[in-house]
Amino acid sequence: MALPMLLRALPRTRKYAFGALFLLILFSLSASERLVPPDIRTAGFVIRAVSLDPRALGVKRAADVPLRLERAWHLASDNQDFGGLSAIHGAGQRIEAVADNGTRIVWQMERGHWPASIEPIPETCRDRSVRLDRDTESLIVDEKSGMRWIGIEVRNAICRLGADGSARYASPSAMSAWPDTGGPEAMARLGDGRFLIFAERDDKRRDGSAPVLLYARDPLIPDQLAEIARFTPPAGYRVVDAAALPDGRLLILTRRFAFPFRFSAILMLADSLPASDVETISARPVAWLAGDAGENWEGITVEPEESGRVRVWMVSDDNFLWLQRSLLLRFSLAVEARPPAR
Repeated sequence: MALPMLLRALPRTRKYAFGALFLLILFSLSASERLVPPDIRTAGFVIRAVSLDPRALGVKRAADVPLRLERAWHLASDNQDFGGLSAIHGAGQRIEAVADNGTRIVWQMERGHWPASIEPIPETCRDRSVRLDRDTESLIVDEKSGMRWIGIEVRNAICRLGADGSARYASPSAMSAWPDTGGPEAMARLGDGRFLIFAERDDKRRDGSAPVLLYARDPLIPDQLAEIARFTPPAGYRVVDAAALPDGRLLILTRRFAFPFRFSAILMLADSLPASDVETISARPVAWLAGDAGENWEGITVEPEESGRVRVWMVSDDNFLWLQRSLLLRFSLAVEARPPAR
């Protein structure tokens, strides 16, 4: 979620007035309101990837979780449309992301300078004039079929892209009551083909929980009913992304924002998923990411490896602000031999 949306989601109290003004000034100096031309097709632009010392990022993990931070990079480019990364998908050395400005970005991880391309989501799935109406926040990629599902905030919609370049757009009725800046912030596809879609928050509840939709199949299939569950993140945190592990468990990334300008994140692990309607998803914290440098952790994805471990990719959203960074992390995680029972 971009900073203006964070501000809209906060209570209107005098306590936050100064901080809100501070952020609005910062945002006015950023490039995040720059509209991406509808016909943009930028081929051959380059991402400068600078390796960072993973130890300097202050990532902590639970002692009983075999999660290891292996690599970290700071990503930058002269392309002004690069940034605002909100969701990510990894396949070997090829990384795909969607951003706050309604673009898909693909890059190849090579030594030092990574070749990349960028394009807007199809016109079917976006508004030409209003940037907030094409704020893409979540992503699922099916490597076998080439299909992609992209969650669009504010419009509370899903855009499905076919391998042939076709696009379909839908606003599921189950999302119609979600806040404009409340989802679909996170999506995950389970091994059996089911889809999970998380709202970022629920303004009608004071317990901090938010709804989660569980579809048996593609959420764009007409007349399909969604089961509804709920998830409660740690106090002050909200869900920003999720990824299914091959053993049936689920990683859930949660993020907290605090004035004047501090982000932090907690990675959580759910050992089981809902088997019936209106059930709660339970998860425990497994990693903590400090926010001293303003990193706004937004996206996570899982990539299985032949070794029996998985790569866990994580990306930060710089909000197109000069004081934030686009960071890419690569973790390694051991998975269980058998899927846990539902």
